[in-house]
Amino acid sequence: MKISTLLKHSSELLQIILKSQQPADLIASKYFRAKKYIGSKERKFISELVFSSIRIKILIEFLIIRNPLYCSPKLTKKTDNKKNISPSGDAHFLCLIFSTLFLAHNFIEIKLFSPKKIIKKILCQENFDLNDILFEAMAFLLNESIESMQNFADSLSNSFASLNEEAKNIKNKHENSFEAIAQKDIETLCYRYSFPLFLFKKIFFSNYNKLSISEATDLAESLMQSAPLTIRVNTIFSTTNKVLSYFQNLNIECEKSRLSPDGITIYKRLFLDGNDLYKNGTIEVQDDASQLVAFAFEANKHKTILDACAGAGGKSLHLAAINQDKLNIVSSDIEFNKLQELKKRVKRAGFKSIKTQLLKRKDISKSNFNPYGQTFDAILIDAPCSGIGTVRRSPMLKYLLDEKQLSKRTKTQFEIISYYSKFLRINGILVYSTCSILPQENEEIISKFLAANPHFAPDPIKPIFEGNNVFIDSLAENDYFVTLLPSKYNCDGFFIARLKKIGETYEF
Repeated sequence: MKISTLLKHSSELLQIILKSQQPADLIASKYFRAKKYIGSKERKFISELVFSSIRIKILIEFLIIRNPLYCSPKLTKKTDNKKNISPSGDAHFLCLIFSTLFLAHNFIEIKLFSPKKIIKKILCQENFDLNDILFEAMAFLLNESIESMQNFADSLSNSFASLNEEAKNIKNKHENSFEAIAQKDIETLCYRYSFPLFLFKKIFFSNYNKLSISEATDLAESLMQSAPLTIRVNTIFSTTNKVLSYFQNLNIECEKSRLSPDGITIYKRLFLDGNDLYKNGTIEVQDDASQLVAFAFEANKHKTILDACAGAGGKSLHLAAINQDKLNIVSSDIEFNKLQELKKRVKRAGFKSIKTQLLKRKDISKSNFNPYGQTFDAILIDAPCSGIGTVRRSPMLKYLLDEKQLSKRTKTQFEIISYYSKFLRINGILVYSTCSILPQENEEIISKFLAANPHFAPDPIKPIFEGNNVFIDSLAENDYFVTLLPSKYNCDGFFIARLKKIGETYEF
């Protein structure tokens, strides 16, 4: 397939994703199913390029809008009002795609995406100048001269170098300072690290989990990258070392995960559906940070655990494995399809300790009603959230959240923790988690809950982690929550808090 055709498919898919409310990976799957003539190497190239474009969308739009060629009549819609000139759809998305490729090849290291490496396989060619190939393809697609495309690239280079230098100076000026900086400097950093201003302010200006400018920009930069594949070993069936050796013997680059003793990080795209270890329940796909949620409970201590917002049940499965399938876990959710998926996974793993329970929304709204008919020794609330911590996997998430949506989510989160906490026994443990890095969904929810519920108290999480062979240097002895950042641990952004019930106020 010609490079120009690849770029055209890429810009078309990017345009569909950016204009849709559906998940990007679902759209991409539908797109490729409808175009079965696109080969596997070409699909990989298109997919990597499109998702990389989404990850650095703010940066590349900032750069190309200042490009002289971008404002030429060929790239803009005809209009009598010169002040309202806007880019034509196809040309705009082609420019975004080209800019991503050019920057990825020449300036920005985007992990797991090497344009030249993939194109080399497509062209079956060793020696070629990728820039020249891109200039020629774009000139053909835009009906421009190759010289014009070279000028476009020169403009991109100069603009990026200028922006990058400006961002460096701002970081050096403030270094590790936690103090507020000028609005224009924040905007510059957000352009350089392709991070929405709304989110940057929510994180940087929060009273919780204070980050310096360097830490905040490191976080934003980490979210420009794609995430590696992380698997969890079912320790009832095997050990982490054995599974690690299995993949290494297949010449697959991997290593033990940084946080979880049950985790393995794989630095290669793999489809595990046909893998024997996956089919027999020995391994599950689960992010490193997500695995720590189960480790926030003591192993072999609790007889009954409620996984209140279980979804497809990754954390329920991990709890069962840690406890050798010898406790009673009730995995509940209001989503029927997710619980059906959990049932399949439970069957694959051969677990007997997990029971699923579908809740009805109307039941949750009833006061003094216990849909489980029992109370629990421990409760896990993995609350529905913005998912901002998973942006490396779902890059569109960082563009979809606004103040209204965040307010709605935090209201729901407080209602959820207030509701499910009623079913915990005295001296029981409540673990609250989200895959978000926003303090508004995390520390603020816990602080508000503790203020409204004096029969709950913070419970130190460090000794529980270390009892499960999880070691986090930044944790103090009395810390009862932790925010895990992808910039520090190469994991999804995650928040985990541990509380203890010290009194009773509810009767059923």
